[in-house]
Amino acid sequence: MLSFGLQFVYILNHFYSDGAYCEDSGIFACMMWRAGICGLPLSIGLGTPTYMQVHMTWLAALFSLVSYAVPVDHVSWFAFYMGCSFGLLAFSVYYAGIKLVGGYGPWTWAFIGTCLAQCGLSIEVAQYPHHEIAAVGLMTLFWTEFLRRRRFSSALFFLLAVSVREDVGFHICALLTLLWLYKVALRQSDPGRGWAAVFAMAGFAFSLLDLGVQRWAFSHNSTFATTYAQGSASEAWLRVQQHLLYMLHHRAYLWAPLLMTVLIAIRRRSLVLLLAVAAYLPWLLLHLQAVREPVATLFGYYAYPFYNPIVWILFAPVEQGSLDRWGGRTIAREFLGVLVVSLLALASQNPGSIRAYCLRIWPRPEIRANMVARRQLAKLDVSQWPEVSTMGDSAVFSLAPWVFPVRLQPTGPAPRMLFFWRDYPIEQELVHQRLLRMKSPAIYRLGDSRVCLAVTRPVAQFAEFLRPWRLSTLLWATHYVGSGRPGRNDSFEVSPGNGVFLNSYLDNMEAGRYRIVYLIEADSPTGLEVVFTSAQSEIIRSKLPLGKKGKQEVGVEFTLSGAVPRFGVDVLVSEHAKVLVSDCQFERI
Repeated sequence: MLSFGLQFVYILNHFYSDGAYCEDSGIFACMMWRAGICGLPLSIGLGTPTYMQVHMTWLAALFSLVSYAVPVDHVSWFAFYMGCSFGLLAFSVYYAGIKLVGGYGPWTWAFIGTCLAQCGLSIEVAQYPHHEIAAVGLMTLFWTEFLRRRRFSSALFFLLAVSVREDVGFHICALLTLLWLYKVALRQSDPGRGWAAVFAMAGFAFSLLDLGVQRWAFSHNSTFATTYAQGSASEAWLRVQQHLLYMLHHRAYLWAPLLMTVLIAIRRRSLVLLLAVAAYLPWLLLHLQAVREPVATLFGYYAYPFYNPIVWILFAPVEQGSLDRWGGRTIAREFLGVLVVSLLALASQNPGSIRAYCLRIWPRPEIRANMVARRQLAKLDVSQWPEVSTMGDSAVFSLAPWVFPVRLQPTGPAPRMLFFWRDYPIEQELVHQRLLRMKSPAIYRLGDSRVCLAVTRPVAQFAEFLRPWRLSTLLWATHYVGSGRPGRNDSFEVSPGNGVFLNSYLDNMEAGRYRIVYLIEADSPTGLEVVFTSAQSEIIRSKLPLGKKGKQEVGVEFTLSGAVPRFGVDVLVSEHAKVLVSDCQFERI
């Protein structure tokens, strides 16, 4: 339950606090929510009429059918699915421990299972939420029941596992085939040998059938061909070397636990455990020569089959009949040690992932406001404005994929309405470019949420729609004051009086009193001058002294006695310093 709850909250933060990146999360949430058994309509983001053209996933179709009876939105339903997937990951180890390994009581095995769901590999998989992780817990339950000679439950978990994605059957087949060959070589005639052959052939046949159905039912380009089968053999070998070197430097959370698994196998003299590692070497080699880098370097969820050789630390002694020799406690400690190694390896190479994960497993206060924004977006019908082009960035798109006919694109005509997520680092520059091409849009914010809307004037036709929104921001995350080209994670050393035009501007500003607040980070005490302009004329100039270095919030209030046709803001650095403006909020008071 703990693993379920942590992942459930993680997904809510992912959507409602950080902004669900790269639209995949929104696509999967939409795919599992009232999309039918074969429809799974995902042409929005993938350029295909159904996700089945990319991957055959019958489990997602099953969840889609169940969702009709559940009164929740697509985000909450996807959070439930991911919570179940990680909860099942923990439960499967708990179940294997108390049913097969022993040595410790239920609470200890529950702790060890929770550790698997929070190890370095699991943290990296969670960073990019995908549906494949469900296969891991189901395969672990299958291995447990298979070794317990429970045929009916083995078949049930086998069917559920292979329904997650078309390649799961191949992964089961690879390990069981080596296990069958091992039994044949030792002339073992126990019933397990025959059932190993049966499930191996069934896994291979199921995956092959999935691919055949996909090819027959959907006309599409081969994903395998475009991802793996490109270029000559020499080019493929060069890619293998490059990607292997990259993994050595950036994927220690993968190879360190595998290396430790091999050392444990050598210490135990366990050929079965070595076979569990060897079964996935062809799959690893195939991925290393892939054209797409995330696939080739096993980014995030792509590495999910690597769970299998790790959990076989628990199963190998049972299969070899050496459980009494090693003892359940020793096996449990070895398994827990591998999980700790995975976590420490991730901490040594990418501590930011662990920090980000820890921040996302606790509820954040902005979730509620952004939930309200999602409900407002879900009601939007852009077809009522057929002449108006509407776009949304990935974070807003994920909250309501069916709303946006066109995702945010770097080229093409400027939209009349652009929905974007405040402080969204991934597409920030792209949103900024589109705002500039929209030529002085009015920028609104939906309540206290992070959902913003840029709309070109005139806005009379949108008046009713904009009722819950407020014209409150000239906000833009990560503004850089100084010379040079702005970039993320960077600031600039500037000369006195040098500056950059910050954010955008508004047309037809009304008379009234306003406030502008900046979050500033400077490397030394300095001063800023904020210049409010109308067209090319200066209206007001205010000085903002920065009496200390580091982060600080500074602001100024001003009054416009009359309407301003074109309103903008310049920020100048008055003394020599490196200054970063990380946030700018503008509102009428």
